[in-house]
Amino acid sequence: MEKIETVNALKLNFLELWKNISDEETQSLIKYQNTTVVENKIKSHCTVEFDLDKTMLTFHSYASIAYLSAELIVNAKIFLDNNKKNYILLARKIIKNNLMFCIVYSNIKELSQYPALGISVDNMIEFLESNNSEERLKEHYKTAIK
Repeated sequence: MEKIETVNALKLNFLELWKNISDEETQSLIKYQNTTVVENKIKSHCTVEFDLDKTMLTFHSYASIAYLSAELIVNAKIFLDNNKKNYILLARKIIKNNLMFCIVYSNIKELSQYPALGISVDNMIEFLESNNSEERLKEHYKTAIK
């Protein structure tokens, strides 16, 4: 793995980690619980821009999306903050032959009002990679509903 200084390096490091972690570590990353072993594997690669908390949260999102995309789980609970206060439940949906994700529930009111509205995989990943995921998702809904 390399120092995480760009989103591309973040993605490449996730793929490398994903190939080399145990089933237990995979589940801890998806559930975002007991992640100490995973944190120890990546903390030396973190930087100021991509600190451990942000990297772990993004890796949690990637892992959940990977499992959801493979239809191994029905709904993926993705945390939007490190203290696990704000979250979304994503469901996989095919809309016009395109894989989309729908936020079927969130404890953030603005994100749970349109459970049938799909968000493309690329957009969802971009939103979750950002430092302000919650605000980016809210803005997406504001513009998509108009």
